[in-house]
Amino acid sequence: MEVNEELIEFLWNMSDTTINNDQYNDYPFNPDLLLDDLRSNLYRHKEPFNIVLMVVYAITMLAGLVGNAFVILVVVRQRHMRTLTNVFFLNLTIGDLLVLIICIPITLGNYLYRDWVYGEIMCKVTPFLQGTAVSVSVFSMLAISINRYFAIHIPLKAKLIFSRQNVAIIIVLIWIASFGAISPLLFVNNVTTYGVPGIFEARACEEKWGTPQVKQIYSLVMLGILFVSPLSGMATMYSIISTTLWNADTQLYPNGTKTGKVQTDRVIRQRRKTVRTLISLVIIFGVCWLPYYVVNIWLDFNIQSPSANDVLNYVYPLVQLLALSNSTVNPICYCFLTNGFRRAFINICCRKKRRTNHGTIVTVRYKCPLSDDSAFESVETVLS
Repeated sequence: MEVNEELIEFLWNMSDTTINNDQYNDYPFNPDLLLDDLRSNLYRHKEPFNIVLMVVYAITMLAGLVGNAFVILVVVRQRHMRTLTNVFFLNLTIGDLLVLIICIPITLGNYLYRDWVYGEIMCKVTPFLQGTAVSVSVFSMLAISINRYFAIHIPLKAKLIFSRQNVAIIIVLIWIASFGAISPLLFVNNVTTYGVPGIFEARACEEKWGTPQVKQIYSLVMLGILFVSPLSGMATMYSIISTTLWNADTQLYPNGTKTGKVQTDRVIRQRRKTVRTLISLVIIFGVCWLPYYVVNIWLDFNIQSPSANDVLNYVYPLVQLLALSNSTVNPICYCFLTNGFRRAFINICCRKKRRTNHGTIVTVRYKCPLSDDSAFESVETVLS
């Protein structure tokens, strides 16, 4: 192989070794061996850290696919589960599936093989979909918190504002707002090729902002739009709702009859369960995504720091995994904290005509009319 000055300069730069031009001819060095070493360094699947990362990513993806598919199946197959809150859950679940199907495999693949082989389109689409899914999740949870606030404090207006038609419009607006907020990534993400053409080439998917300051401003704006403002709004809403549900029970539905009190107590218990589930989702979202935002912004402002490379190679993959795992934790949270999803899962898995020695078991479901999102109760009887 012919050794030219351009190749030597590139190889030494890639090997992080500094020499001056006078040393090129005197320094013992084999370009072929160094090229082989550079090619082998693109593969990172044998490193212990990446092996652990690969296993955890695989578990996260499989668990998330099963959990989110279950949520969609329950809402689609079980008519009594198509409550207003669950429609927003379904919208959130679609965003989570986008992350699990597209973002996780490509993100993991890029950690294991450092040459971007997925093309220009996926370079733009992958971060765009990841950001869109996060936006859809947080805007859906914000919409749910607003709906809960109206349903508890202004129930008559809630029925008008959150009608089925308006909910569909809200969901469309959530997706449009999410696309708009993340759309700059479609323009700044590009594939950059490094190396010497025809000898050694490696590609990387990188963000190309005009200046570092523009990138920093965008990151801070996204932190405010997708994290600080929504979480502050949801925290305020649920604080007011919790105070009302736990401290003002008798004022919610004034009714002097014993039947009215029983009915009111049932609605309040169900709404407390719903609010606990929603608050858990908000807390989980904050715990999963806060480290990612902190590390991402630190890198934007300290990319020239001596420790930036270690943070990028070892800390960033972990916080990104934690953030993406939010798409897996959400359906698990529904199932463990919501009785309706657990009962629906049993109904789907054990769907068959049940009979006894005396006849057929008939299940009658009913729901309290005071609440659009109250759980369906059930009574079983036997037909001879």
